[in-house]
Order: sequence, then C-alpha cells, then structure tokens
Amino acid sequence: MAHITCCKNSIIKKIIACCIILVLVCVDMPYNTDIHAASKPKLAKKKLNMYVGESYKFKNKGCKFSSSDKKVVSVNTKGKVKAKKPGNAKITVKSKKNGKKSICNVKVGRYIKSLTLNSANVVTLKPGQTSQIRLTIAPSGVLYSDIIYNSSDVNIATVSSTGLITPVSVGITEITATSKAVNSKKKTISTKITVVVMNATDNIQGTVNSTNPPIVVEDKPDLIDTQDGFDIIVTPVVIPTRKPSPEYTATPTPFEDSPSSTPDVSPSSTPGATDGGVTPTPAATSGTGPTSVPSPTNVPTAEPTPSFTPVPTVEPTQRPVTMQEYIDSLNPSDNDVLAGSIVVANAFGKYRTLYFINKNYTGNMKVAVDGYSYATNGNVTEFLDKLQNDTGGVTNSAETVKVSRRKRGDAWAIQLLKEGIVYYISGSVNDKTYGSPYGIITADGDTLEHINICEQ
Repeated sequence: MAHITCCKNSIIKKIIACCIILVLVCVDMPYNTDIHAASKPKLAKKKLNMYVGESYKFKNKGCKFSSSDKKVVSVNTKGKVKAKKPGNAKITVKSKKNGKKSICNVKVGRYIKSLTLNSANVVTLKPGQTSQIRLTIAPSGVLYSDIIYNSSDVNIATVSSTGLITPVSVGITEITATSKAVNSKKKTISTKITVVVMNATDNIQGTVNSTNPPIVVEDKPDLIDTQDGFDIIVTPVVIPTRKPSPEYTATPTPFEDSPSSTPDVSPSSTPGATDGGVTPTPAATSGTGPTSVPSPTNVPTAEPTPSFTPVPTVEPTQRPVTMQEYIDSLNPSDNDVLAGSIVVANAFGKYRTLYFINKNYTGNMKVAVDGYSYATNGNVTEFLDKLQNDTGGVTNSAETVKVSRRKRGDAWAIQLLKEGIVYYISGSVNDKTYGSPYGIITADGDTLEHINICEQ
C-alpha cells in the first residue's frame, strides 16, 4: 500500500511540473510573438562601389528591388544593378511575403584617365626642408580619388600618405605616386618624383639656399634682339672633317688660344662671380698644346753661355671655330630636339649660352633648370612661339619656381624661389641673329651646366 502511494506521488509531481511549464510558456508568449516571424532580406553586400558601366546581381528571391536615383544606378525586377553615372544611390530590397526591407548603399564613379604631376618631378632638399607633391586626377568623379605614395629608399627620404616628402639622409631616391582608381583596362596609373637630398652646407649655383635670400629681378632687354657682338665661341668644338652623325654634340674640351683677329677672350672658361662672368683659364693647362718639348742641348764647358735648341711649333689638335663653321657642323635628326648648344662672349667679357632648336622635332620635350623641369608635347615651334610672344607670370603649385616677363621686349625671368637664383632666357622661332636654320633659345651667362633641353 505504501508502494502504491509512492508511485501516485511521483506521477502527481510530474503532472504538476508539466502544468507549471505550460503556464510559464503561455504567460510568456505575448512578449515573443516575433520568434516565428520572418527576418529582413539578407544581402551579400550592404555597400557597393561601382565604375560607370559595371553591373551587379542581387541573389535574393521573392523580393522587390528599387533605386533611390535611377540616373545614378538602375535595378530591374530580377535584382540586376547597373551603374550609370557618378553619384550615390540606395538600392532597396523588399520581401514580398512580410514587407521587410534591407538597404544597399551604392557609390558610382568613373575610371581614371590621367594622373598629372603639378609640382616638380625633381626635388632638391636639405635637412629641415619638405616638399609637397601635388597631382591632378582626370576626369572628375573618379571612383577612388586616393593616391598611394611609396619611397624606394626610406633611409634617404620618406613620404606621407598625403604626399609630403621629408629628407632623411644625403642621397637620391624615387617617390612613386599611384592611383587607387583604375583605368578602363583595370590598371592603375603611376608617376615618379626624383628626390635629391643634400648636405646642409651644399650650395646650388654658388648660392646658399637655407637663408632664402630675396630675389632681385631685372627688366632685361630681349637677349636675342640685343646681341651686342656675342659671336666669340668660348665653348670649344672640334672642327669635323665630315658631317657629324646625329649623335654629335659639342663637347666642352679646352683648346688653344683664339687667333689674334678675335678679341682677347680665352676660350676655356669656368663660371665666375654673380655678374655671370667667366674667369679665363690659361690654355696651357688644357693639355692640348705641344705634346713634347726637347731638352736643351748642352754646350761645351768652354762656352760661357749655354745655347738652347728652339722649341718646335706643334699644331693643336683642336682650334676655335667661327659661328658659321659651328652652325654648318650641326646635323640633327628629326628625333633630336636640340641641334647644339654653345657658350659665346662679346668683346666686354659677357657670356651667353645659345641653344639651337631643331624645328623639325615633334614629340615630348623637356626644359630642365637646376632640376626643375617643364615638359610639353607637340611641335617645338609652338613652344618657341609662346616663348617669343607670350607675357605674364606663373608660379608652380609647389611654389618653388616662378616664370615671368612684363612685356615682349624683355627676357623671361626664371626664378628658383628657394635657391634665390634667377635665370634670364629669350626665344625665337627663327634665328635671325646668326642666320641658322634653327629656332633659338638664348640664356644669360654660362648655363650649360644648369639648363638642359632634351626629349622627355
């Protein structure tokens, strides 16, 4: 009997426990009615970056699709999205069963076509100086406007994520700027900047640039129209025995003194003081004079005075040339932008550099002044025409170089703002001064070491 009572009690306890659980569930149900409700549509991507013309397909079934701006991005009934023009829009994915919605944010942009460097492509820095890289991305509305910068040697110079170059130690390195956006061929575009880091005590063109001295700019008359007898060649040129090959260039090798018919200006020279002059160097040190001098012949001791054999006259291997001889020696190919360049002087010891430009050249050309360069693409006569006729002034975006002239009768002043240096140049499509068949650019002083005109 006791055993039966025990079993009943066990059954009763189980029944009571089930009732309690049932009551608890029933009480809780009104507060959890969405447990069995359908959730929002799940999207594989909640954010899309798309180039104009690209497509994307949502894989959600049983949903309706809509775009907040059909001009930027369209979507059809099957969830296929098409990017149409730069901008931002939202794609709404709505469940047909329960009306729940999910949103996908879409950004549409163009492919990149060009990455143009507005600042100098060669930067010279000293400790404590910095340089900001400035670029232009075309067209507007590219999908990604970010630029990725890298230095080939961070021990020489570093570059920040915004393009600020900082020198570290003396040397030369290269900075590469690469677009994050790609072009229509799915490739990025890059440009390079050469960085030259110098010691704090190094000078450029004899001027200490750490103090940033004020620049005095003169209104110089046109260097081509006022030649003042600049026809004495002081940069030596070997007289060719035949027409030189297209690779021929005038090489500054010392030669013997000029004939007596020319003013007394030594042909071998080095840049002089701030007036742009040149300190003559005696030709005897050039090594182009007599190759041997015989020893004096001993006279018998009976003679009171020794007698010497005269030194034989030896013809120099090189000699000065006239302007016409130099012009006739030039023979550039159509692929050479520069036909030749020489330094000339007048009777007063003033120096100028002549750059004879090949008017048949068409293509990429570059004019570099102490590492700062200007590049253009086209016919070289168009560049010379602008140099001859334009006026005004412009400063590059890095604020390191300013080029200006006030009127056509003046020479152009090229100011290197950090170095405190000014170069003066003039240009003409036709060389009327020397009658050559070339265009001409004339620079004040001896600038062969500092101005370079070449194909890019």
